[in-house]
Amino acid sequence: MKISIIGDSYIITSTLTVQDIGLVAKNKPDALKVFDKEGEQKFAVSFNEGKSSVAPFGITFGGKTRCANGFATLTGFIPKGVEGAKAAKDFVADKLGAAGAAYLAQIEAQVPEAVKAVKDARSALLGNITVLDGDDDESRGCETGLADEDGDCDEDSDGEDDADEDSDDEDEDDSDGDDDAG
Repeated sequence: MKISIIGDSYIITSTLTVQDIGLVAKNKPDALKVFDKEGEQKFAVSFNEGKSSVAPFGITFGGKTRCANGFATLTGFIPKGVEGAKAAKDFVADKLGAAGAAYLAQIEAQVPEAVKAVKDARSALLGNITVLDGDDDESRGCETGLADEDGDCDEDSDGEDDADEDSDDEDEDDSDGDDDAG
């Protein structure tokens, strides 16, 4: 985390990228939170474009840096009446709070591991997905064990072999044993 003051604005720049916050929020949201010993949430980080906020229970980043990494940023305003560099620093320190800064640092430390875990799991999942084009036996299930009971890879929609059905029907109709053909 880096905090800058420019004029009447302050900018908190996270070491987390907007992309990583989004990825972790979707797949491992607890990595964006700090919990106490009883399991109660004490602090959280989120991203909501254009809607930065800082509160005792969390930070919502609303922007990102212009660099290729796109680090999450929060922009806030220092009110009129806060004059001088020391007073501006005191205002921002009070706004974020020592606990908030410590919690943010903890979250920034734990998110990279969560990002790696999500990316590794996704990579493993992608390795198990096969895209079939429908023009070969594998696409119809013949190579993957999805053929019908006889091991045929029939084009029938009912999955049954029509030749076997025809011969079974003839045997049932010829119950007297006589050959009706002749």
